Order: sequence, then C-alpha cells, then structure tokens
Amino acid sequence: MKIIKKIILITLALLTINGCSGFLSNKEDEHFMSQISLHNFKLDQTITQDMVSFIQDYYPISKTTFYFQLASSAYDHDSVIENSLRNVGYGISYIKKSGRIPFAYKIDFVEKNIMRTTYNIGSSTLSRLYRITENQAIPISAFTTRGFKERIYQNYTNQSYDSVKRAIVTISLLNIRDKPSSKGKIIGKYHKNSLVYVESPILNDKGTEWSRVVQQNTHSKTDKYIYSRYIKYLN
Repeated sequence: MKIIKKIILITLALLTINGCSGFLSNKEDEHFMSQISLHNFKLDQTITQDMVSFIQDYYPISKTTFYFQLASSAYDHDSVIENSLRNVGYGISYIKKSGRIPFAYKIDFVEKNIMRTTYNIGSSTLSRLYRITENQAIPISAFTTRGFKERIYQNYTNQSYDSVKRAIVTISLLNIRDKPSSKGKIIGKYHKNSLVYVESPILNDKGTEWSRVVQQNTHSKTDKYIYSRYIKYLN
C-alpha cells in the first residue's frame, strides 16, 4: 500500500505541475514571480545543481541573462538559485529589459517530506520532486519538462570529446593554474558549486591528479588545469 500511495502522490504532483498552475502557463513575455514556501527547511545550492546542469544545453553561459522578480519568501532564502546560476557564468538581473529571459521558480512541499521544485524559464518549464531526509533533499522523480527546444550544443559524440566530463567544484575557492601542478601560475578561480567541463584526470610527475578545463561554448581544450580532488563528477 505504501508503494501505491507513493506512486499516486508523485503522479498527482506531476499532473499539478503540468496542468493546473497558472504559474506555469505564462508566455515568455509575461511577468513571473518567484516563491519559496518551505517551513523549517533551508535551501542549499545542491538543490539547484541538477537544474543548472540541465539548462546549460539550452541557454549558453556568458551569453544569457535571466530576469527575476522575487516574492518576500524567496528573499528569505538568500537568493540561493540566482547565486547558483551566477556561479557558473549566467547574467542575473532584477530589472526587466529586452533580451533578458524571464526566470521564475516555485518551491514548496506537496506532502510533509516531499518537496517540489518548479522552474519557469521563458516559455519552458522544468520540475522535479525530492524527499527530505535529515535535512537533505534526495530526488525521487525524473525531471518533468515542457517547451524546451532542441539542444543548442551537440552531445559529446565526436571521438575527441569522449573524455569530457561535467563536474561541480566542492571547495570554497579552487585555483585554476596554467599547468597541472601546484607550482603552476594561478590564472583564475572557481567558486564552490561552479559547474566546469573537464577532461579525464591525468597524473602529474608528483602522482597527483589534475584535470584540464574544456571551453564550455566551443568544447575546445584550454591551458587551464584544476586539482581533481576538489571536483565532483556528474557523468
């Protein structure tokens, strides 16, 4: 009976996401309002990592600016979602202007420990359910999507890109160096939860693993390296 109840709950929640909510029926040029309705639960950027990873195939980093308008409930959660997008290179604005894509989110509980995340991006919708266990959110459904166009970027089908991986930075600041060594010149930094594209790790002459950074927009190799110990692979 518990399994049947869970299936019914997930089905009803996803039907609600896809159908009834006026929040989801907005057209791209209409106004969105972001809301978070969670009691005794603090959002963490791990909630948004899978969303950020998903949309990068549709909205190019460094060429996309999202426009937000927040309800007071969203301000109470310290703009976690905007920070996640900003950390990987998206532009964030709270002023409506031509060329900026409306982005809204609605996060709430559909049952005591079942959280629903819904993202309205332009005229597209992305949503997922999570179970809250010991203050951690664990996905219990696949993404439900609507309106996403064909991916902007091709998948890594070319043999030269077989080793490309997506990864999340796991420490506060991760140095980018010009060679795979702690003696290499520091030429930049990644913040925690930044999404990076890297090749499979290599061992340097000291026996430590380093990863070469791959340019996200062109998939070309760079002369940038990061210490592999401080990244978490997504594929």
